[in-house]
Amino acid sequence: MAITRRTFVEGAVAAAATTGVVASAALADAPEIPEGPVEIDWVGTEPETPAEFAQELEADVIVVGLGWAGVCATRSACEAGASVIVFEKGEKYGLLRQNVNAWGSKLYTEWYPECEQFWDKGLAMNGVMQGCLNRNSDAIQSKWFDINGEVFDWFFKAIDGLDISIGTSENPKVDTSKLNVCETSYPFPKNYNPAEEYYPCFPGCAKISPSPEPIFDKCLEMGAEANGGNLEILRYTPVIKLIKEDGRITGVIAQNADGEYIKAIAHNGVVLATGDFFSNKLMVNAFLSRRYPDGCKTLNTLKDINGNPCNMGDGHRMGVWAGAKVQLDGVNMSHTIGGRSRLMGTLPTLFLDVRGKRFMNEDVQGQQFAERIWELKDFLAYQIFDAGLFDHMDDMPYGHGKHPEVTLEQVTADAGAGNLFYSDTLEGLLEQLDLDQEAALASIEHYNELCHNGVDTDYGKVAKRMIPVEKPPFFCDRYLGDGSNNFVGHLVTMSGLESDEECHVYDTDMDIIPGLYACGNVQGNRFAVIYPEVLQGHSIAMAMTFGYLAGKNAAEGK
Repeated sequence: MAITRRTFVEGAVAAAATTGVVASAALADAPEIPEGPVEIDWVGTEPETPAEFAQELEADVIVVGLGWAGVCATRSACEAGASVIVFEKGEKYGLLRQNVNAWGSKLYTEWYPECEQFWDKGLAMNGVMQGCLNRNSDAIQSKWFDINGEVFDWFFKAIDGLDISIGTSENPKVDTSKLNVCETSYPFPKNYNPAEEYYPCFPGCAKISPSPEPIFDKCLEMGAEANGGNLEILRYTPVIKLIKEDGRITGVIAQNADGEYIKAIAHNGVVLATGDFFSNKLMVNAFLSRRYPDGCKTLNTLKDINGNPCNMGDGHRMGVWAGAKVQLDGVNMSHTIGGRSRLMGTLPTLFLDVRGKRFMNEDVQGQQFAERIWELKDFLAYQIFDAGLFDHMDDMPYGHGKHPEVTLEQVTADAGAGNLFYSDTLEGLLEQLDLDQEAALASIEHYNELCHNGVDTDYGKVAKRMIPVEKPPFFCDRYLGDGSNNFVGHLVTMSGLESDEECHVYDTDMDIIPGLYACGNVQGNRFAVIYPEVLQGHSIAMAMTFGYLAGKNAAEGK
């Protein structure tokens, strides 16, 4: 049965036009726009079960997908004593993003003991829930806060024996010639306290550079050692449907690079860790409300055997074919990468649009900042600041896209290298920018007045970050949200199959589908509406933690 997401025709056509999907076909099919909602058939038709198979396999647990969630599910299932078969659509691993939140980790507090003083579960959890308009699951969030530290430490046991450099509070510098792990923003801003913030972000995010792949390799080795080698990994072999018998998921059907079909039976459970759907434009139109510029692309680079993107929502569609319900409040993750310079990130300086107007409280997290850029004319914003800003760096915020450790010397050098606009006068600076100069000068003068009064009566930015723009030299970084690499990119969608805190998947009646588990970006209810960024690396930490839990529960039949 094709279960679809209801939406309005007007929204579907507009979304198709802005994402590169041909809109004329939709108009031709519906010359008159009907009243009320219609359906976008994103789910498609379930493949028929093949008459014969080139291989028939069996294991205790089957894992579908091998990114952060799938790797952790595989290792934990193996360590629980299960035999495991893994099917991966791409060549090696799924999305290899680097930042993972360490909330509750004993290991991380050995490296960065300052973090622990900020870890207030109630404050952080409520911040996440409020950021998602309370449309995500309290139980899933609470479970994550309670067990993430344990799972973080479990995962990072895999670095033992690897040639790795660890940043510490005594020596935050790492050897970048080898695999390294360090806090994303260190030292922490001297006067930062998330309890005092309108948009708090809690310190404790580990960045793995240049890639977590060596740790993934080690995790799989550890899993194979734990279950006596009863681990088989089939790459370039996507699963095309789930096998359901008497209401229970009992296995999968996959297709290898030669086009041959494989049937695999799971005695205990199937774990979906298939990732997101950002390359599936029908699903984007059905679940996401945000408009995107023409040519805007996801940053996902994983390809299948034919060179096509892997993140097509395969797990979502297979789940629906098996009776699962999909979370309706769509979520996407888009982050600021930086302007031309990338030195300043989204520090809360003055930002102007092409009309020369200030348009927001700049003191928000990277996701919220990126969402506002999508709304601007030409998707363009200018970050205006001066030399006086660097007298206030102790009052800067912590968070994604923030660089509170940047210095005036670094910025001056980057300006000299041509990566920043700069001038000894405001008029000279504005002359270099493609914006309404008269309006921009008036906006700066008004902003300075607010700063001197100590109250942002326009947008409510905290007083300590209301820093006037009046001390030469003056600088500007250009933020462009057209999908090019110098500003923002889309990482993943985060809408998944309705689930609970034990990774069980719900059907359309909100009953558990036996034998089916979900983790990573195919697991629903973790976030809703927006990725709140109360915790840097929260999404990957969710994938890690619930991947661990899904594999363990599947192995134990829980």
